[in-house]
Amino acid sequence: MKRTRHGLLLLILWEFKWGLLTAALPRLCFTAFTFAQPFLLDSVIQYIQTPSAKLNPKDGYGILGAYILVYVGLGVSESCYQHLTYRTITLMRGCLVPFIYEKTLSMDVNMAEESAPLTLMSADIEKVAFGMRYMHEAWGNIIEIALTLWLLYRELNYGGLSPILIAIVCGAAAAAMAPAVGHRQATWVKAIQNRLDITTYMIDSMKSLKFEGLTPWFSDFVQSLRIQEIGYANKFRSFLIYAVSLSFGTSVISPVVGFAVFVALSKSNNGPSLTTQRAMTTLSLFTVLQTPMSSILQAVPNLISAFGSLERIHDFLKTENPRDRGYIGPFRSSQTLRASMEDLVDEKLKQDDHSNIATARDWSVGWERDRDAVIKSVTFNITPSSLTVITGPTGCGKSTLLTGLRREMPFEQGYLTCRHSAAAFCSQNPWLQNGTIMSNIIGPSSYDARWYRQALARALYSRQPLLLLDDIFSGFDSETEQLVIARLFSEGGFCQRENITTVLATHSARVVSFADHIIRLDSKGGLSEKEGSLLSSSTKPSMSDLQTEMIMNDKRNSRQSNLEVPPELAAQLETAEANRISGDVSVYGYYLTIVGRLNSVLFFFAVTVFTFCLTFPNVWVQRWAAANEKRPNENLGLYMGVAPLSFFHSTDSGVITNKFSQDMQLVDMELPLALVETSVALTLCIAQLLIVFITGKYVAALTPVCVILIYFLQKFYLRTSRQLRFMELEAKSPLYSNFMETVNGLVTIRAFGWQSSFLEHIFELTDASQRPYYLLFVIQRWLTLVLDMVVAGMATLIVGIAVGAHGSIGAGSAGLGLLNIISLGESLKQLISNWTVLETSIGAVSRVKNFQGDVKPEDDPTKHYSAPDDWPYRGEIDFFSVSASYNANRQPVLSNVSLSIAAGEKLLFRLLEVDDGLITIDGVDISTISAQQIRSSLSCLPQEATVLPGTIRQNVDPLGLVPDQDIAVALKEVGLWEIASTRLGGLDGQIQEDRFSQGQKQLLRLAAAMLRKSRVVVLDEATSSVDLETDALMQRLIRTAFASCTVIAVVHRLHTILDFDKVVVIENGRIVECGKPNELLNNNGLFHQLYSKNGEAGEISR
Repeated sequence: MKRTRHGLLLLILWEFKWGLLTAALPRLCFTAFTFAQPFLLDSVIQYIQTPSAKLNPKDGYGILGAYILVYVGLGVSESCYQHLTYRTITLMRGCLVPFIYEKTLSMDVNMAEESAPLTLMSADIEKVAFGMRYMHEAWGNIIEIALTLWLLYRELNYGGLSPILIAIVCGAAAAAMAPAVGHRQATWVKAIQNRLDITTYMIDSMKSLKFEGLTPWFSDFVQSLRIQEIGYANKFRSFLIYAVSLSFGTSVISPVVGFAVFVALSKSNNGPSLTTQRAMTTLSLFTVLQTPMSSILQAVPNLISAFGSLERIHDFLKTENPRDRGYIGPFRSSQTLRASMEDLVDEKLKQDDHSNIATARDWSVGWERDRDAVIKSVTFNITPSSLTVITGPTGCGKSTLLTGLRREMPFEQGYLTCRHSAAAFCSQNPWLQNGTIMSNIIGPSSYDARWYRQALARALYSRQPLLLLDDIFSGFDSETEQLVIARLFSEGGFCQRENITTVLATHSARVVSFADHIIRLDSKGGLSEKEGSLLSSSTKPSMSDLQTEMIMNDKRNSRQSNLEVPPELAAQLETAEANRISGDVSVYGYYLTIVGRLNSVLFFFAVTVFTFCLTFPNVWVQRWAAANEKRPNENLGLYMGVAPLSFFHSTDSGVITNKFSQDMQLVDMELPLALVETSVALTLCIAQLLIVFITGKYVAALTPVCVILIYFLQKFYLRTSRQLRFMELEAKSPLYSNFMETVNGLVTIRAFGWQSSFLEHIFELTDASQRPYYLLFVIQRWLTLVLDMVVAGMATLIVGIAVGAHGSIGAGSAGLGLLNIISLGESLKQLISNWTVLETSIGAVSRVKNFQGDVKPEDDPTKHYSAPDDWPYRGEIDFFSVSASYNANRQPVLSNVSLSIAAGEKLLFRLLEVDDGLITIDGVDISTISAQQIRSSLSCLPQEATVLPGTIRQNVDPLGLVPDQDIAVALKEVGLWEIASTRLGGLDGQIQEDRFSQGQKQLLRLAAAMLRKSRVVVLDEATSSVDLETDALMQRLIRTAFASCTVIAVVHRLHTILDFDKVVVIENGRIVECGKPNELLNNNGLFHQLYSKNGEAGEISR
């Protein structure tokens, strides 16, 4: 597969050759039956025009039998070859998904973060599946076009060559536009992806954004991206209008030009005139030609797109893995070690392997090959069953070192060997899958009730001999941290009992007393200090010493079932929409209201005019031919004047469609297209049926029967197909979610060695998604067959009347009716299939409608909110009998709390949503001020720092109100100016969120809070994710920059609040102590107990 550019395409064609070849035979039969229609029409007209005296009844019955055979054959052969084609497509899809997933499991992490596998899995596989639908249309259409042009030449002489000439002109124009169309489409898709990425990031960070009052800025930013995206979409759609116009040019202009050339030549050469028989036969050929001409215009670009997607998948599959995961033995850098030295080092390592889990010598790692390494020339040993603690200042590379131990870094230099191929791993930002707590803990491991009771954590449950932990205590309260450390690392703790080697990156001081080795990194990623055997096992705190401080509960519920899904999650997976089967008609009204009445009226008017201009020329030609038989070649210009009108209205319809899509900003692609195609198909069916009933006379009596039949057919089909479509979407959702979860947790999966289990799981999900995917194709083929049989019945009825009641239907009328029947079947199929897509797509609007009605805004829209100028101006805060909770349905967290905070005081506390009572700031009731205005008037620093997408300047000053020199001063004070000026290139340098440590993110948000200049500052565990050195820097800045401000803080570390003006201690939602820290410490109260319990560790719980 790697030898050629199209290796994957050739491989697929070879593997599925029999399925492809099997479908070729019914496709040829379909072509034969298609070209029998013009000859049958010619025979019917000739039979009708024959005088009754010369008629042979057997000829009429033969024509009737031929019509039954041809139209039944059309339905059967089309359904058969399409069924075989879609069956092969389903098999291809089932192979490509696991191919991509298996490669994803071994790919470079940085490449995974670029969403390459997600794009291949979703967009590219869909393009392959959609494009491969035309694999038999391409060669079949070429045969049909060639045969049609030959038959047209027989009927119209050189006039029959007009379609090919017009197609060449339109094709050349389309080819000239193709590069621009591709570029504009790529730009649009890129803009969509950018907006979706930022929107997803905004949703994930909503808590922090609301806390800092940044949601309006972020909303405006996303809206600006949306407007920019619409601009790119309009540029693409302007070309799309031209493409649609060109595609209609061939079908609309060709008959007019063909007849014009034929009539002109006949008039000048005294040749045969345009008779009804010739006109109807020729129109049937033009009708037959429309399908392959339009189909090949779709087939070629879609096949090219499919081949391009296969090529991208092929390039992805053949990319070399960075290196084998779980590599046992030394990694050597050719830049640092010579061959002779390698032999000596290998020999030495063989001697050390029995004593060391991992050994590094002059080892350097980094995120980019052309940048300086983050970890530089470090040397260390990790011994079995030991606890190695990695410490250092914020941003020194602790997490990078752990990533390097897992062999996940793109740049590596020096020497590293690791004995174990898999390791238990827990990152600073835990990776969680959608599912139960149990499924997240045990992963693909077999269930063991004893282990599950003993260790409720994924890393411990895996029982790997090597445990890698990346700052797992960040955000823990003191009691929880002490409990976890004691259970894991104390004398007789879990890791010692199981002989687990642990490497822990942390800024916690408490765990140091349990460490066997310490690796301290300096600010530049070098080895600052290494202490071996810091404490002997006899000096470590024992499990029994800490037993009294723990709350042990070994009683766990036994496993009820194999990874049961919670009722709430199951309810989400089981779509509970009442309108799932029958749909919701009111959504259409909601959608059209958003579009606007004027745009809706213009749209449907344009569709009606377009349909009239598309179908009426057939009637016009029939009258022309009838008149021409009496007065040959007269009034030529009168009949020619209709052609530009239909072409103009085809373009105008596209313009209105484009206007339609501009006005609505809810759905961009599938819904507008489905609405247009459904509307056109509906009006076409009505127009064609009217012509058939009018020209068929007695056939009109069957109108009620046809309407009832089509109604029950669409009702049955829509109910079934909609259900299957929902089932397909539901089955795809876990597949896509699993892909996203795998990309996000790639490091964890490889660290645990779970690749094979996850690959087996993706096979199960792929099989589950294939069932509704394939069944939807099956029911579509059933619909095709049934509709073809309905059309066959109508054609048989018209021919039967013409043959049985000779003379009751004129030749022109019969020909016009049968001519419309040729295209009626396709119109009916397009109507119902597009209607199904429309019903499915309108579900997006229904969800938006429900969201708009169900989600209540933070502020009452009926009230007027306002705040005084320069509020808050002092910072005095008063609580009057306040009760507050996180949710209206939960127990209050604060109950009847009354408290006064003077301006400039610093207080240990927390703010919640108020359920009852009154809170005032500087005498102003905050319930009279909007929630956003309150947040924007305060300086808030949340526990989870959010890095805004964009530049350094946008992060610290989103509103653009602060001068550059003030921004530079703030960045210098928090220690980030060197990074901003050198690594990022100044204030306008783009920030990469994953290149900032948690501590650096928090410092960046502190700089933003300092620049806001508010009189009230709220700190929500702002220093819980930073090391002690960074904590000291932040505390100093808080006391200097916010010296005159009222500070309300939630903290963990005790020393950070000893100089606060007031401490409020809350138990069970009520204030139990309130006063200065020193006074409370002298009392034997709850605050004194907390201090006594945790004071030596330097931390305090909430």
